[in-house]
Amino acid sequence: MRKVEICQPFYQSVSDFSEEEIVEEAEFADRRDLAKGFGISEEKVKQVLEDHGFSTLEDFSGREDNSSLEMSYEIREMEKRKLQGVFGERIAVFVRGRITEFLENSLGSDWELRQGVKLKTTGSDPRTMWYGDRGIDSEIKISGSTVRHRDMDEEEIVEKVRERHFVTSDELFDRFSEHQIPSIDQVYYGLKLSGEQRSRDYHLLNTESSSFSSRKSKAIDLRHVEDFKVIGLEIKTTRDRAENLFSSLQRSIRDKARESPYLDIYSLKVEYDIETGEIPDEVDLRLEKC
Repeated sequence: MRKVEICQPFYQSVSDFSEEEIVEEAEFADRRDLAKGFGISEEKVKQVLEDHGFSTLEDFSGREDNSSLEMSYEIREMEKRKLQGVFGERIAVFVRGRITEFLENSLGSDWELRQGVKLKTTGSDPRTMWYGDRGIDSEIKISGSTVRHRDMDEEEIVEKVRERHFVTSDELFDRFSEHQIPSIDQVYYGLKLSGEQRSRDYHLLNTESSSFSSRKSKAIDLRHVEDFKVIGLEIKTTRDRAENLFSSLQRSIRDKARESPYLDIYSLKVEYDIETGEIPDEVDLRLEKC
């Protein structure tokens, strides 16, 4: 059998050859080699061969065209529940503004609501820790005391840092650590600020510049936290009572919240049943403290 040389195309463009030449070479090469040899797509080769009644072993094997695949899949009950949960989580994203407004009103005017907080202690043995979603955008990344940014103004950098970085006492820092709830869908932080500020040094690095001047130090005044609440929001998609779907761990967190001044747990019930097989035009939701 003659071997087709495919290191260089047989012809430089489609107009340089005739369809008959493709058919002639098909006796010695498969579709892939023909496509590379003539510098055209496999679909074009396939169409030319079909137009000339050219058959391959695949034509007699009962195999379908591998450019598409039709399947059927039986969705099991566990998977239905997961899909139902995904539906509720997406609805929660759509109404996030109303959720945060409700939580802010619940806290009162003396508090600020945050998602993602970095605390630094004021004691002689400084400690830092992230809590919750970092929420850093593509223009800036804060790691420890290093701020990597892309040509951002210094004032904007300071604003970004102060949005999420705070100082607090060693005692309150420990209380924060004791009340983390990673097993809850969404976590917010209510912060009560004392009005005091403490300066902390940061290293600013402009990743868009390779010069030494792109690195500089900046002292930033961070606000002092005098009180806090960790607020957990568990999303349940159901027509039943939301708390009935809490796991044993979630129930233990809810019970702890009922005894703690630092922890609140809320449920967001998205009333929907995937068994209906329809995407509704309207969804009822209920947000309540557990």
